[in-house]
Amino acid sequence: MRQQFAELSMMDESYVTISGSQRVDSFCQSEIVDFCVWFIFQRSAGVAFPKHVLCDGYERGSGSRFSNRDLLDRPIPGLFLKRRNEHVEMIKKDPWPQILALLGRAGEDIMIHMLLNCGVFIALKAGVGNVFQISGIPLTSMSMLPLDHKKIKKTAKVSTTSVDEHDHNDKTPLYTPLQIEFLRSRMLYGRAALTAKGNVKAGFRHIHVLNRYPLTNSANHAENDVRFAVGDLSTIKIMAYIFPRQFGLHNVFTSKVDYFKTSHKFQDYTMRDDELDLRFGRLIGGTRQLDIKIPKRLRGDTHRLVWRLQVLHNRSLLVIPLSLTATARRKMGKRLRRKARKAITLNNGQEITDFATPTYQVSAFCQAVISNIIPNEFWGTGEDQQHNKAKVLLMVARFVQLRRFEKMTLHDVVQDLKINKMDWLTPPNLRGKKMSQTDRNKRLEILNEFMYYVFDSMLIPLLRNSFYITESSNDRYQLSYFRHDIWRALSSPALADLKKRMFVEMSPPHVQALLSSRPIGFSSLRLLPKVTGMRPIMNLRRRQASKGLKQNLGPSINSLLAPLHEVLKMEKRRRPDLTGCSLAGMEDIFVRLRKFTLGLPTPLPRLYFVKVDVQSAFDTIPQSAVLALMNRIPQEPHYAISKHIEVKPGPKTTTGLSSVAESEKPTRRWVSTAISGKDRRLFIDRIEDAMAPTISHRGDDKQGSNGTAPEPAPAPGTKCNTAFYGSFASRVYTTHFLMNKLLTQHINTNIVKIGKKFYAQKQGIPQGSVLSSDLCNLFYADMEAHELGFLFEPSAQDMMNRKAEPGHAKDTLLMRLIDDSLLITTDKAKAQRFTEIMLRGLPKYGVTVNPQKSLVNFDCVVDGVRVPRGDEAAFPYCGTLINCRTLSVMRLRKKLSNKDLSQALIVEYSRNPGRAFQRRVLRLFRVQSQAMFYDCTHNSTRIAHANLQGAMADIARRTWAYIRSLPQSKKPRSQVMIQTVAKLAEIAHLLLNARSKASKFPGYKCDITRPQVHL
Repeated sequence: MRQQFAELSMMDESYVTISGSQRVDSFCQSEIVDFCVWFIFQRSAGVAFPKHVLCDGYERGSGSRFSNRDLLDRPIPGLFLKRRNEHVEMIKKDPWPQILALLGRAGEDIMIHMLLNCGVFIALKAGVGNVFQISGIPLTSMSMLPLDHKKIKKTAKVSTTSVDEHDHNDKTPLYTPLQIEFLRSRMLYGRAALTAKGNVKAGFRHIHVLNRYPLTNSANHAENDVRFAVGDLSTIKIMAYIFPRQFGLHNVFTSKVDYFKTSHKFQDYTMRDDELDLRFGRLIGGTRQLDIKIPKRLRGDTHRLVWRLQVLHNRSLLVIPLSLTATARRKMGKRLRRKARKAITLNNGQEITDFATPTYQVSAFCQAVISNIIPNEFWGTGEDQQHNKAKVLLMVARFVQLRRFEKMTLHDVVQDLKINKMDWLTPPNLRGKKMSQTDRNKRLEILNEFMYYVFDSMLIPLLRNSFYITESSNDRYQLSYFRHDIWRALSSPALADLKKRMFVEMSPPHVQALLSSRPIGFSSLRLLPKVTGMRPIMNLRRRQASKGLKQNLGPSINSLLAPLHEVLKMEKRRRPDLTGCSLAGMEDIFVRLRKFTLGLPTPLPRLYFVKVDVQSAFDTIPQSAVLALMNRIPQEPHYAISKHIEVKPGPKTTTGLSSVAESEKPTRRWVSTAISGKDRRLFIDRIEDAMAPTISHRGDDKQGSNGTAPEPAPAPGTKCNTAFYGSFASRVYTTHFLMNKLLTQHINTNIVKIGKKFYAQKQGIPQGSVLSSDLCNLFYADMEAHELGFLFEPSAQDMMNRKAEPGHAKDTLLMRLIDDSLLITTDKAKAQRFTEIMLRGLPKYGVTVNPQKSLVNFDCVVDGVRVPRGDEAAFPYCGTLINCRTLSVMRLRKKLSNKDLSQALIVEYSRNPGRAFQRRVLRLFRVQSQAMFYDCTHNSTRIAHANLQGAMADIARRTWAYIRSLPQSKKPRSQVMIQTVAKLAEIAHLLLNARSKASKFPGYKCDITRPQVHL
């Protein structure tokens, strides 16, 4: 290597660094870095872009396709710097030449070894424990060491390439059964399959493989004669769907997922016709036909059982609707069945979820269908058959009962099955003989394929086509199963009203012309059940098929709008007055309350509270007004969007008999950032500035009318224990394109698909958009500046005493989280006037407030309507209780029943239930450890203790509900419980007194001691 370095740098091998010559040191350091880049490309000859930080931006080539500007600096043979690499620039500059000089005669070898084989990080000044990677393999390309990595021999050679750089062997599984999860999200929000008369058709859809490849009549008549099935191509095609790995087709075990075709972890295998034709298509007699050879392991019993499955499916075509009708009759009764043909109206006390089919009936229906269609011989013979079938049906029932984000893996289904008596898995010549390890692995391989097909391609399509499955706002994560005909009757009134209020139907030619002329596609709409109504939810995150011939999935609408979102975030950071009184998050409540309290005299005067909530904020904002406002916000003609990666270590858990903490998988996040086209700062400088204290406008200051600089406040995005890695590829957008193309099309012509028709939104802004919150905050901030400016005018006494300046009222605090506003003031006249203005409405801004949902802490009557009055002691706002006298903050806790606690849980069924249980418990406290509840400089020590006690009691109730939801075999042992409680107390004290809280909130102090936490 040293000889290669000498030849590349055209230097003598006996060259020795002289510490006294800084210019020579700098030259040598630059040559070393260039050699390392060249050497990494040389040792990665088969890789176009080596996974190394120093190689970012370099490409191989002769340079003929690059501009002259790119060819000016070409110190590395065969490589060209296509874009700037700040890592290389940093390592070539001070203090690295000085470090090289200090290393002496061996400095070159040490520096080369470090850059080639080590990861180099530098500490960031901002935040706590943050580092920036400047050399080595990117953290995102490295896999975690196994838990027993200390047992690995030191002589083992560690691979320096990522997983993606190796050629994959088709026989080697990419995913184990433990890693293969059934994609339950595919069964949600399905559309009903209708007959010619418009009735709902239950069972499998017409595109299901069992319906597309039915048995021929001759084979169906003689079901006991296997000869009729041997030559039936439909049976062989179905076998290819069930056992794709054996036929050499794309499968979940050994095949890589093409993310241009799907956005899920695994692909959808509903249609394989093109793949079958590509692999098995032959020209026979002048026509292209399929010539499929059955693998040896699937011949005989397996072939016969798949044919038998076809026969049972054909017989069950009438059984499926009858079973579903019988279930419905027991639930509905005659009167409700008649109403199901029309719109259903709710009576007093009825909820929409009362019309859902109970989970146990859905489970019984699915078990009956699976039991009737799949031949019993698939489960084995004798007692093993009964055991295996009961186990699979039990997993079907559990699959139906899972909550929204809970998971089930293939390992959960297969782990307790007995395969010794499954004759269809056994070769004829090995029956009755002892099973070898190789034969056992092959049997498990085939069984895993079959079980994956049963759940992924039979159970999920059956549920999707038979029920409309959705969560509801009142049941949290609990899924509701509505029969499709019942759901259509329930949702039709809400859809009709929604179409009348917000949408206008578009003709198909107009839709096609719009979609073909712009990058933004259309969104889909669904209805989320509430207690007595429906809430429209637009999906703007779904990737849509591109307009090309390959039909690859393109970016979603939110992805296309992401650059504009980053530009707005940048402008809000530069000019905090744009957002007015908007809250950046829940923690911002604490910052503003504390600052407002410090500006009041002691003891605190009488405080007046007013809370108002704008009705349907997103649906009532005038489109023309918000567009006119947004066009005035950008200040630059061009913006560059860059991306970087943030890696944080996972939480550590200690379970079982071992006291050694084990780290979970680290979190990796790609972050986009908008910068000015004129910004030439290094990435590390931008990161430092972003995490440093920023100038932030607060709600008790006027919106920048006098040009005075607001006080600095902690940055809301302060990081801790984070590793940053910058990818310096950026894309430049013009302001004209962002505002006049993307934003105007997104607001003025938001195309929504409802059913099979397309509509344009004629009122409001799109919900579910990445821009919705920004547009709402900016628009209502403009309303506050023009309609509520009197709130920020100081009192005459403060002006006389020179305690305040014009535009800075110390007696008033206005906070707003999206559309929920809270006013706290010592001036009752301001509170009364604010209430009157908001309740009477502001048509110019589309603001309408429901008086019955408003709340005050004093007697207030507006136009003869008395505004509800809250408690004198504490005032609720956004999940908090603010003391009306001291402004101390407590968490608002509602009494939850056992049912509510169960519905709010997400139970993790993993192979390490103890570790998962401890992680869940610790996470419960992390989400309740906000600084606003435990800061003893703002709250009293008694309030901080009460918040801690309430948090621990809430965690205990949720932990009890979590344990109850676990199966008996996965319930934590007593020792795990004791360790978890001890770990919780330790983590609680560390979180409450963390340095990151003090750096993020200057002046934060928690007086709760470690013994008090343990008590």
